Amino acid sequence: MSILLALAFSSGDHAHHDRMMLPPKQPVRACQPVLARPWVGKPATPAHVAQIKQTMGAQTIRVLKYGQIVTQEYMFGRVNVIVDAKNKIMRVTCG
Repeated sequence: MSILLALAFSSGDHAHHDRMMLPPKQPVRACQPVLARPWVGKPATPAHVAQIKQTMGAQTIRVLKYGQIVTQEYMFGRVNVIVDAKNKIMRVTCG
């Protein structure tokens, strides 16, 4: 039985089959906080936060109060919106 499996996977067509099974690669887009500059100084309304997420192509977004304790892990595709005590956007960061 193992000989049959070895023969099945040793055919030249196997490599072609593997390539066909892989999902297409997504283009890597570097995070660019400068894209969120138009929202700095504005209130962090749900609409503004959604616009930042869309503009920056983020997978996730979180709104953080200035000085708030957060985890330090970097997550590709995540955007952080830093707000002041009045919920105005101070800056936008990646990760």
